[in-house]
Amino acid sequence: MVGQMAIEHWGIDPARVVLENRSTNCAENATLARMKLERRGSRLGTLLLLQDPTMQRRTHASFRQAFRDLPDTVLVNFPTLVPRVLAQGGALRFDDLEPESLWPMERFVSLVMGEIPRLRDDERGYGPKGRGFIPHVEIPPEVEAAHARLLRALGKMERG
Repeated sequence: MVGQMAIEHWGIDPARVVLENRSTNCAENATLARMKLERRGSRLGTLLLLQDPTMQRRTHASFRQAFRDLPDTVLVNFPTLVPRVLAQGGALRFDDLEPESLWPMERFVSLVMGEIPRLRDDERGYGPKGRGFIPHVEIPPEVEAAHARLLRALGKMERG
């Protein structure tokens, strides 16, 4: 889907679109993408990273890890969209998307709320002090506080 969007909407030459679709997680995606690019003989200059926006930051961290020995490789982190969610009438709804365009709300909330724990650099996270899939990601205190507030609020609200 993203490859087709790059070609149709942004006019990117199909020969320059490389999709890795065998991986089962972001770290494996970065490693397999690098292997695929190297096998093609691609110059690893600038890579445009397009991913589901709920996983964009983790994808970027995974590619930083996989390409850490190539400091001249530039990773451009580009979410194709940034959905807005509103609380209305005790429920959540997308403000700027068709109701079921990408995710059911329950799945979207689960994906978004699961990212902070994954990005944490602790024994349960994906950073060096945890699984080691990604390099350290600095999570600002205000983001941690917002995550905690949302966890509390979501417990009191329907997500459909």
